[in-house]
Amino acid sequence: MEGLIGGINIILILLVYIFTFIIFRYIYIDIKSINNSRYDKYPYLKLLNKKDDFSFKIDEVYNIYKNMNIGRNIGNNIIINSPYIEKYHCKIDIRDNKYFIINFNENKSILVNDKEINDELEIKDKDIIELGNLKFMFIRES
Repeated sequence: MEGLIGGINIILILLVYIFTFIIFRYIYIDIKSINNSRYDKYPYLKLLNKKDDFSFKIDEVYNIYKNMNIGRNIGNNIIINSPYIEKYHCKIDIRDNKYFIINFNENKSILVNDKEINDELEIKDKDIIELGNLKFMFIRES
């Protein structure tokens, strides 16, 4: 009888572990999908490079829902730890429902559609923005 009760206890413990594993797996998948999702009402930057080509963390999509500073420093809205990105590299500024990219550093160029930007430029849907060795497409769906 004691052997039967011991066996049932082991089975119950295994079921609890399996149930816990499944719950944590679903939580992980849910959190991961939130981090990789975007809100359709906002413009965004879409990474064009292969994400696996970099040794640093980079997201494939960055939503532009307010004025966004981009750089390596933790004080930026979009943090990219590339050695080719300055601490405060640039800003995407929203004015009168238009989007502008502003270069903070004259020594580090920003290319928009292969044109060097030293101060600021209005960016439009499907513009290609190059920051260091990174290429993004600005998407603004109407």
